[in-house]
Amino acid sequence: MKPSFFKNELLATSDPLHAWVFEGLWCIADREGRLEDRPRRIHLEINAGRAFEGTESSLVWLADNGFILRYERGGTRYIQIVNFTKHQNPHVREPSSTIPAPDEHGASTVPALDPHQSGPALSSFPLPDSPSPLPTAIAVERAETRGIAVVGLDPEAWKRWETYRREIRRPIKPASILAAQRKLAGFGADQAAVVENSIANSYQGLFRSGERPSQPKARGFCA
Repeated sequence: MKPSFFKNELLATSDPLHAWVFEGLWCIADREGRLEDRPRRIHLEINAGRAFEGTESSLVWLADNGFILRYERGGTRYIQIVNFTKHQNPHVREPSSTIPAPDEHGASTVPALDPHQSGPALSSFPLPDSPSPLPTAIAVERAETRGIAVVGLDPEAWKRWETYRREIRRPIKPASILAAQRKLAGFGADQAAVVENSIANSYQGLFRSGERPSQPKARGFCA
């Protein structure tokens, strides 16, 4: 691992767990920077001492910010660490990768910024470039890993809930985001109403009208 890893501004200002998981991926990837996209196995390999939701959230964040590319080949999901081969020098005896590259069959990874270009100070460690056109399959794959990761989740209701939790100084912890999204999505068509009811009653959790939380209401917040 190069010293520039710790100077990456995006990683340095994000949740420390994202950097931990990203560093772990470099340790378990093959010589081409690829590995199977199996979050629970990855969790056991590099982050077993913490909650699984934290590892899963970090993988979503890393994909969302262009540090990794998540893709699928032949029904199997994989991860490609962006610019891995530019920063690693594998031993000559290390076995060749058996994982298909994401640029096969017309797919491609998103290029990283040139660390020597003009503009804001950047480290030599890869940072994502501005989004570029991708083939439909990869575009869909990336969209599924950006921000809203749960099927059926109402993005507007989720954004409203996240904003509210920040306003009452009880932001949702990164390790709890996925569980919170799943809970909200479970309310189906009532997601917006559930959020408004919870805000109106100064709750820290999500509850339908008429339900009562076991935890106290948010302190210092008036409806």
